[in-house]
Amino acid sequence: GREDAPIRLAASHTIAEFVLPGPLVEFERRGERHLSVELVVGNSTLVRELVLQGRAEFGIAALEGRDPEPPLRALPFVEDEVAVAVPRDHPWAQLHEVPLDAFVATPMVMRDPSANTRRVVERTLDERGLALAPSLAEVGSTSAARDAALSEGAPVLLSRLAVGRSRDPLVPVRIAGLRFARRFVFLLGDEGNLTGSARALLHHLQSTAGRL
Repeated sequence: GREDAPIRLAASHTIAEFVLPGPLVEFERRGERHLSVELVVGNSTLVRELVLQGRAEFGIAALEGRDPEPPLRALPFVEDEVAVAVPRDHPWAQLHEVPLDAFVATPMVMRDPSANTRRVVERTLDERGLALAPSLAEVGSTSAARDAALSEGAPVLLSRLAVGRSRDPLVPVRIAGLRFARRFVFLLGDEGNLTGSARALLHHLQSTAGRL
């Protein structure tokens, strides 16, 4: 039946890798049936396209600026910011703040140019007439970015949700005078098309936001 069909969920790399695993397990433990989720992972642009095309019942994506145009609707999930993180033995890890000129002159590990993480930083710098140095490496996922930074001993641009946990070998550092704010939202098309299972999962994920 329709209620037994897999829930079709699209999510950004950061959310899929660092936020969803715990809440999905928790949601299944509360239910009476096995949870079946078809999870598509991609950058925030792809998530929007999948929801708009009806290929995902709802999505979780980073949002810059104003809400998306209809027919998509955005519901709040969690505030976030793009963080600059470094290995614990990197010289920046000992600084109270990294000077702005050092930040923009230093090659870093970055996501691909279409990733929201990258666009937020570039837009903020562009507003100040600044630009990032050529990337040290460009990678396609949050986990790959972390691994590359640790391998190269270099700074990396990451979601704050993906760095700074207990015993994390990467630590976030502050950049003088800069903050790269953004937010993650639930993206919905026609909410009337959500199955009961999808609606229940959406409500459960909304309830976890305060714990992130």
